[in-house]
Amino acid sequence: MASSTPQQRLLALYLALPIPRQESFWASLSTQEQGELAETLATYKERRSITNATEDLARRDLAPNNGLQKTEGATLEHLIDNYKKGIKSEELIFTSELMNHFNPQELSNSSRGSKSKLTIHDLREASQTAVPEISGLHQWLTMLILHCEGLIRSRWRAKSRAQKQVVLLTAWPDMAPSHRPDMAAYIHRDRDEKVGEKYLETVTWPYINLEDLLLPNTLLIFLNTRARHFPSEFAYYDLEMAPRFKKTRLDLDVRNDGFSMAFLGTNSFQDYARWIEWDNANERVESIRTGRTIDIYHGVQILIIQRRILRFLVECATILVGETSLLDELHNAPAPLQELPSLSSNIGGLTLPHIIAREAPYRLPTRLDLARLVSLASAQKHEAIEHAWALREDPSYFAEAVEQVQNHRGEFIPDAHGAISRKIAENEKLCPEEMTYVITHNFCMVFNWNHVSNKLKVLQGISVKYAGAIVLNEDLPTDFFNEFAQTRYFLERMSVDLICYLRRYFYASPPVREHLCRDESATSNKKTYGIRARKNPYDKPVDRIGHLLQLSYFFEDQAQRNYLTLHVIMDEFERFMQSDAQSKALISPLIATLISQLAIVAECLHHLHSFQPWARHVESEIEQNRSTKFTTQFDALLQPWSRINTAHELTPNEEMFRLAAARDGRFHYPAHERRTSSVVRKMRSAEAALDKFWDAADAFWLRKTGNTPGSLIKDLLGGRELYRTPVWTQPQKTLRTTRNLTENVDSVVPFSGHIHDRSKEVTGTFTKQPATIKTKQKTQGATEVKVEAVTATLEIASSTAYIVDKRALKVFRNLFRSPDSPDQVGQIVWSDFLHAMVSVGFAAEKLQGSAWHFTPSTSAAERSIQFHEPHPANRLPVTWARRYGRRLTRAFGWTSSSFKLA
Repeated sequence: MASSTPQQRLLALYLALPIPRQESFWASLSTQEQGELAETLATYKERRSITNATEDLARRDLAPNNGLQKTEGATLEHLIDNYKKGIKSEELIFTSELMNHFNPQELSNSSRGSKSKLTIHDLREASQTAVPEISGLHQWLTMLILHCEGLIRSRWRAKSRAQKQVVLLTAWPDMAPSHRPDMAAYIHRDRDEKVGEKYLETVTWPYINLEDLLLPNTLLIFLNTRARHFPSEFAYYDLEMAPRFKKTRLDLDVRNDGFSMAFLGTNSFQDYARWIEWDNANERVESIRTGRTIDIYHGVQILIIQRRILRFLVECATILVGETSLLDELHNAPAPLQELPSLSSNIGGLTLPHIIAREAPYRLPTRLDLARLVSLASAQKHEAIEHAWALREDPSYFAEAVEQVQNHRGEFIPDAHGAISRKIAENEKLCPEEMTYVITHNFCMVFNWNHVSNKLKVLQGISVKYAGAIVLNEDLPTDFFNEFAQTRYFLERMSVDLICYLRRYFYASPPVREHLCRDESATSNKKTYGIRARKNPYDKPVDRIGHLLQLSYFFEDQAQRNYLTLHVIMDEFERFMQSDAQSKALISPLIATLISQLAIVAECLHHLHSFQPWARHVESEIEQNRSTKFTTQFDALLQPWSRINTAHELTPNEEMFRLAAARDGRFHYPAHERRTSSVVRKMRSAEAALDKFWDAADAFWLRKTGNTPGSLIKDLLGGRELYRTPVWTQPQKTLRTTRNLTENVDSVVPFSGHIHDRSKEVTGTFTKQPATIKTKQKTQGATEVKVEAVTATLEIASSTAYIVDKRALKVFRNLFRSPDSPDQVGQIVWSDFLHAMVSVGFAAEKLQGSAWHFTPSTSAAERSIQFHEPHPANRLPVTWARRYGRRLTRAFGWTSSSFKLA
């Protein structure tokens, strides 16, 4: 396109236009331009075939004395006006006759579904009609973007929101107003007949909607990406982004026509959507299974999607080109410009997931960015380690975890009269299922995330090894393929486990259960019961509970997950949480934590699935060998954890459950309070109660299984030692100088709930100064405390000081505040915490659920880290702030002296 002539541009525009619009366009040309176009069209016809309809029109229009009159100044508005008058009926001939054959499965038996069956001739004719038009549209869009992209960007940004909406609705009348309209239509399909009538458009182009396209950069990204890349790069992705439009395997298996279509590996429209006839049916099946070709039904669906998208983008681009004559604009267009800077979604150092998710369909399909997946999995592994160790070390953290899961017991769902069993309500002991979640599940997640992180690192290394050897029409190397499949399957099983816990705790979560009741008549089993809404969840036009219950059902039901895809369900769940404060308040912190983990798994699965065409082959291999090879490997890997779970279920230990009960105050742990004799006594009592529980639990697991959860991940904990509060000793005035040195340095004032890294911190309260004295507590290992370590810590902190503003400095002082500091303590606003992290060189990315992922950008930190946003409030409680501070100390060696005011 860089060397295209005005005549070639004129031809591209002519072929891109629908037939009725070609006529009005021809009339707008001068006699000289008509002659040039006729000559160029004749040359074009020698090299490529065009549809019969286009040939007939060209033959009629190019004949002498055809009666067409020249229209001077063929403005863009004139062309648009002609389009509105003549094109709509012709366009619907193509779509309505064909697309009724592609109704979603929930409409397949309705009156709206097509009764006839498409023949091979129908499908071939559709593809032969669509490809030339896609070719012309793409050439025209490319020409506009190459020459006018800067103008298009500036004019789009100059428009108000209302003006932008006019542009979009002009190019796509009746555009859906909200994000993922296909999900809204599906959720409300049973109660709104009018929604059902719009199914076909919403399921085919779910990302064509005003809410997303009115975001500042979305349309500009869409135009840039589709113009500068050949349609084959989007072929498979376009179909995967419309899961409910895509024909199901059941629909395809009933056909045996001996054809498939090839989209990949070509930058020529002569070979695009090429039909292949197979003599051997097995070869055809293998070609589709490995992703080299695609079923002809899916192929025609891809063309339907791309044809309308390119029409829409050409309309938007031509509207934005300007008020002057369109032909003058093209004739006077400068030489193609270098590509403008890419459009970023980063807002003040923050990357928001709903913005990324909403822009993803408009960008180039992701390459295999394993580095990002490794970063996500590694950060989640470190968070899982922190969580597991805190359960072992910190009494208050353990008590909070127990209280949280007990508050999500299914028995707390009231009956139809709003009452719950008093016996259940007063039961403070953990039941086996709760023990499995609090202990086994959380410790096992350390193992799982470590395994995922390692597998992704191996996969990353292999992908680098074969970076230059991967060819579109060839299989992946064997070791690459095997690692890919094993990683994919393990992530899939992780998602199922997380969904099981979501199903167990979602309905009983405090914000949701008040809208539900137990339906014990739904089953004859006294140990189980049904759950139903207290009233019809669809009584109101906008019902948050009804919407949320539908999403929960989509999570639970495997058929729905396969149909809608986990990625789409997660996207809709995130949209629901971000919609308003009332919706967010329906998600409890426990559910938000589970959603955050599931979101990372779903992101990994979606990213691997986007590695087309090879992902198709991998997923087909998993499906064929699921019950043998992959399940066997998975069960063997997780067998030690299965034995621990089974021990809980078959031989529950009542004493262990009693010791874990947290409601009697035995785990009260005032670590954030100024140290006094009374405070230290309470802390030591709580630590002793927690140790007693773990001693009983470890003895039970060793007796039943020969392992403990802690022993199965001990290598990942790195030989850490428990901190235990020493006996209170009255401070001596002679040590005031030493105390002043360390008063505000939190790294030498231990706080429970976190891992002890001997290279970065020390434990114990410094009440004496002799350098050779060691303090030993009763722990699983001796802990040495040396005064020399205090000096080393201070030197590290001062040598890596960050210069920050007053707002960030206030945050860090609260994070690393010593309990003995006289400074006033307060809660930290979450936005201030984000600001502080960004100010020291971290990029902040909001994940789904409550998690935020912080990745070093300009910081000297060597790894990423994740923190959970307080939910539903937006302030970090004092105890949370202290825990976050301790995590930052262990991860990066930070203390309060690491930050200086600018």
